[in-house]
Amino acid sequence: MDEIAARCSAHAPMAASGRFAAGTVFGDWRLTAFIGRGGNGEVYCAEHATLGTPAAVKVLMREDERARTRFAREARLLARLRSESFPRFFAYGEANGHPYLAMELLEPGDLPTGDRAIARFMLKTCDAVAELHAQGLVHRDIKPFNILWRTGKTGVSPVQVSAPVLADLGLVKKVATFDAGHPTSGITLGGVGTPGYGAPEQMERGEATVASDIHALGVLADRCFGGKPPRAWARIVQHATSSIPAHRYPSVMAFARAIRRRNLMRTTLSALAGACVLLLIGVAWIVLSPPAPLYAPSGEPIEQVNDCWEKIRDETFGFYRRAMALKAQIDGYDIKGAENGFDRKTFKTQVETERGELLQQWETAKKLQDEKIRAWKKKVFSSNEFAQNAAANSAATKLHDDMLAWREKVDSLLRNTLYFSCQQL
Repeated sequence: MDEIAARCSAHAPMAASGRFAAGTVFGDWRLTAFIGRGGNGEVYCAEHATLGTPAAVKVLMREDERARTRFAREARLLARLRSESFPRFFAYGEANGHPYLAMELLEPGDLPTGDRAIARFMLKTCDAVAELHAQGLVHRDIKPFNILWRTGKTGVSPVQVSAPVLADLGLVKKVATFDAGHPTSGITLGGVGTPGYGAPEQMERGEATVASDIHALGVLADRCFGGKPPRAWARIVQHATSSIPAHRYPSVMAFARAIRRRNLMRTTLSALAGACVLLLIGVAWIVLSPPAPLYAPSGEPIEQVNDCWEKIRDETFGFYRRAMALKAQIDGYDIKGAENGFDRKTFKTQVETERGELLQQWETAKKLQDEKIRAWKKKVFSSNEFAQNAAANSAATKLHDDMLAWREKVDSLLRNTLYFSCQQL
């Protein structure tokens, strides 16, 4: 009992009590304390009625059939996963008029700090996500709140160690097809996931992909550094969170390799410093040689073309994130509005003001973007090398068209979706 009480206290139970009192029995499990409440259910500390084994019991509170199906799917998946990367499955059933899932009781914790600790944490989390992907599944809700910690001892050492565990498999979805390492599921209306972590294609139209999980992992790494990662990590985060799925890492293992090799550039530069004679010879050869063509034989556009659009895409994606966060705030008013002391009229005025400021900033940003686009087109399309390379011409044109289509979607979100959301308040 002391162990159960200590572990339950680590979860810092919410002030509000759960629907079920301590002592309520679900199958072989007796509830001992209320941990918290989510969108679909409540979670309790529990103990086995006979053995006293501690557990976490998740109780589904929603009564619609879709929620029940998803809850049962989560239980089956947890029972099938035997890896240490996920909570251990204990039992699934129905009692007191509600389905329940009993699993390993894990502890919450803060994100790690420091380069090595963050690398270990991210690599362990990558192992869990890669295991899901190997089974044709995507998690869709990777975030700090859904990563718990398993504490224990290793071997004969008395030192306690903690390992991250990927929890909350309620939004896990099976992907339908695989295309160049980016499996995609059926597209649904409306976003699924958590604003700020969900990728644009996931939050906009519910498209579940390996790339969207990689995006969430990139954001998770960024959060570990408080949004200010060092240079080696910044390159990894930028690559993983590109607004275009195809520009992210092709797999979780590729993302993990980038983390392991994050300091490779520093090592390479040290080695080159010891071979300065060879470096000078190489530089001299480059200076005396004719300039390389602007485009590779394969017809891919020059790197500057990609960089120009990448910066504009990322800026546009920043506005998309802000718009989705505002939409989530509006959508959550019915739950949180009264608690925050806002009446509906005051709240509506506040969000309409925020939307107006966001639109104004967006218009300014678009004008600056248009200037960059015009300068880029003048520079690239007027070059002889570009005119002589049809493949590069086609690739750059497609980049231009894709970018404008993406901007149009964000513009529609800012103008129409947020407008109707405000009107519904």
